[in-house]
Amino acid sequence: MAINYKHEAMKPVKYSLSVWITSLLLGPFAYYLLQLIMEPQYPHYFSSSLIYAFVFSLPSLVLSILVVFLIRKISTSQTIKKIMLSFAGIALVATPLYLLDSGQQILEYAIAYSSITVIAIWLYPLSQQI
Repeated sequence: MAINYKHEAMKPVKYSLSVWITSLLLGPFAYYLLQLIMEPQYPHYFSSSLIYAFVFSLPSLVLSILVVFLIRKISTSQTIKKIMLSFAGIALVATPLYLLDSGQQILEYAIAYSSITVIAIWLYPLSQQI
């Protein structure tokens, strides 16, 4: 049976896109809910959060595809791979935010988006993707 290398090479891309899209779409909700809990008296701008998330997360998407390709090569359990991806996901969310600013609002964005990213990493089945 021949291996379809094009299909195999796309699995890390599909996995990374799944995690990224989930984080992109649910991250603003998590941030919005966090803001409602922490500062209910201030207005919150959900649509602008979605736009900023898209723009600022594109480099992280590219890097996450690279990380998934690299982790794919490691011979270890799927659980260890997911733990490694979780740490990488947190770093890929937090680093661009802290490069922009290190204030309280950036910390709240990092918590919200990192949480959703880690949930998405554990939600999607790694064994079928990479």
